[in-house]
Amino acid sequence: MFHLMIRQTTRMMQPGRISSRKMLKLLKRSLKYYSRSNTELSKALKKASDKTSRV
Repeated sequence: MFHLMIRQTTRMMQPGRISSRKMLKLLKRSLKYYSRSNTELSKALKKASDKTSRV
């Protein structure tokens, strides 16, 4: 079962075998996660800079 999942994932990663719809879906999901992590990082950096400016 695990080998089958790896084989399917490998097939999906090859540009000639993935549909444009699946690629767009993957890119949108990645963008969502990157923007969420970027927001969290910005908040953490602002909080840290506020703490250092008070000292």
